[in-house]
Amino acid sequence: RFSDAQLVRLEASLSEAESMISHAQVQAFAGERCLGREWFESPAFRRSPIYQAQRLFGLAERDYGYYWEMTDQIIAAAKLPFPDRVSEYKRLEKAQGAIPRWYIFSRLIAPSASKTLFKFVSETANLRAARTAVAIERYALAHEGKLPDTLAELAPTWQPAPLADPYTGGPLQFTKLSKGYLIFSLGYKNENAGGQKARYLGFGVER
Repeated sequence: RFSDAQLVRLEASLSEAESMISHAQVQAFAGERCLGREWFESPAFRRSPIYQAQRLFGLAERDYGYYWEMTDQIIAAAKLPFPDRVSEYKRLEKAQGAIPRWYIFSRLIAPSASKTLFKFVSETANLRAARTAVAIERYALAHEGKLPDTLAELAPTWQPAPLADPYTGGPLQFTKLSKGYLIFSLGYKNENAGGQKARYLGFGVER
């Protein structure tokens, strides 16, 4: 078992990792936009049939402008707090599904909202579940192994305030089991209509 001091250090590392993810997301999309620019301006692409056909109909620069505007919006969204970031990602996901078919460049290399944007949110959800589990273990150490009944009991001694589910803005889910507990986020898929199966994010701790 970890000591309380070890758990405090683990929480600090997990919190730092969460901060790094947000920064890395902005950097990743900025870097991807630079690669898109390099490709669009490369002699090889300018000689390609795609570019020549677009240029003939006056679409090449419009396509590139659309791509630049779209990546601007993605980078701006990555700087928003949760859950506003998720709401903006959903809007961008819908917009990407409506990219004009003649904007071939944008359709080919635009970052996928469903595969890329939400991956960062999922990682944040998993880290927050892990940080909450650390707080629960600290609580249990101070209460002879007893678990809290709710996450609200962790504040303010073991956690300044319950960590929010980045997808919903509400609390993370906490379920006690006969031998341990579960900490999880509801995840994006759980919000979709049509009876789709929920894709929970988080993990269980066996004690």
